[in-house]
Amino acid sequence: MAGRGKPQLHSVSEEIDLQLAGDIGKFTYDFNGLVDYLFPWGSKEHKLDRYPYNAPKKWQRRKLQEVSDHRKMNRVRADLGLDLIPFRVAVSSGHGVGKSALVSWIIECFMATTADCRGVVSANTASQLETKTWPELAKWHNLSIVNHWFNWTASTYSYAPYPEDRRKNYMFNASTVSEERSEAFAGLHNVGSVAVVIFDEASGIEPILYEIVDGVAAAGTEFYFFAFGNPTRPDGPFFDCFYKHGDMFQVLTFLDNRDVEGTNLLAQQQIVDKYGGEDADEVKIRVRGVFPSKSYDGFISATDVDSAIHRELTYDPQSPIIVGVDAARYGDDDTKIRVRAGRDARSFEKVTIPYSSTIDVAREAKQIFDKYDADMIVCEGVGPGAGAIDQLIEWGYPVTEVHPNAAADDPKRYGNVRSEWWHKMKVWLQNRGCIEDDADLYGDLTNVQYSVDTSTKGRGSGVYLESKAKMKDRGLPSPDDGDSLALTFAVSPRRRQADGNRNRRSRTAISEEPAV
Repeated sequence: MAGRGKPQLHSVSEEIDLQLAGDIGKFTYDFNGLVDYLFPWGSKEHKLDRYPYNAPKKWQRRKLQEVSDHRKMNRVRADLGLDLIPFRVAVSSGHGVGKSALVSWIIECFMATTADCRGVVSANTASQLETKTWPELAKWHNLSIVNHWFNWTASTYSYAPYPEDRRKNYMFNASTVSEERSEAFAGLHNVGSVAVVIFDEASGIEPILYEIVDGVAAAGTEFYFFAFGNPTRPDGPFFDCFYKHGDMFQVLTFLDNRDVEGTNLLAQQQIVDKYGGEDADEVKIRVRGVFPSKSYDGFISATDVDSAIHRELTYDPQSPIIVGVDAARYGDDDTKIRVRAGRDARSFEKVTIPYSSTIDVAREAKQIFDKYDADMIVCEGVGPGAGAIDQLIEWGYPVTEVHPNAAADDPKRYGNVRSEWWHKMKVWLQNRGCIEDDADLYGDLTNVQYSVDTSTKGRGSGVYLESKAKMKDRGLPSPDDGDSLALTFAVSPRRRQADGNRNRRSRTAISEEPAV
């Protein structure tokens, strides 16, 4: 720009376009300089003078510099005939730090400096993408000095001078997280220039899309991957970016929003005070940008499950032995059978029966009952469980039929009885329970979320555990292991005799002390 300054685009002549192209070519490896050049910082007309920190914040400048440095390094590698190194960055932050603005600048910088680049932007929900992430790009597109070069639509951002049939070769797509629409990501394999994938609110992105990203990175294209999000879950692929797969990332950042210029420190302190201090999960997620000890909206914390895995087991011979049967038939789910005796759910065999008939379920429950000389079988009286219950009764086994959607014993606290069973199990895990280190059970216990109805109308208020159908909508398996263990909290048979034998006079009577 020596001696000429930034062009003023009252009208765009060929001469101005040539000057723009020449100027912007100098910023291929300087995204910070390009962001300063593209936008009218300090402009009253565009309301970029309203805040004391209207230009990029320090953390945003660091990210732009990291991308620039990596591009420069890859250029050297290309000149030497070496393989290009994929660039991966993950940022876990509190709320309100300017992630969506940075996403927009990254897109603008790649599109302005790299002919025929391709990219995909996704978010945790269609609503997030359509009402926040993508409209933010529209805002910055309209402010850009080269907005006439590009065409923004509700789902694409493309190079305007290209004819319609060529625009897909120079374009960013907004794509939802659904597995059915993953072809937008898979199509990046064919790019001969630069491929960019950006995840906004990355904690909610489906695992399959992370897998597709790995495939794009391995395809030989110059590849850039950005994952931005609030750390809402202590598990899943966004969490794995920082821990399980951290060695694949050039940059991993935990960003406390109190360290970001322009945030409201008073409001942040109010959040800290409201939730009881720095170590509260809500503070970790909203303010500190670090992962919580339990899933956000998760019913049981990973900390509680870890405690139950590592807790020393104290044997109690008088604890009744209860068999929980979560029955499935010829579907995606498996039948799971788990056994618990008071504190102990660790010492017993777990049974998994895929594609099971009702007779298969009944036979396995019978065998487990006999193996441990149990006191009670508990089985849901819905779907395939109903037939298994009938068969067990015919064989003379003590079985209790339960219905998970029935009213809870305490309807003011729990929306249904299944939620009540899970709460009993949660308290047991926190205080006395012992379980084995089993990946399926661990995932089931920590992945189930919940909601709260605060109405005071009796039945239907209180805690509602997430349904199996909703978990599947989130891309998670049915919590069959967790439900089979939770079923053992649906009954409380009498304690056994001092010698450990069953109380044969009244095996099914309810004790005054719950068998937990």
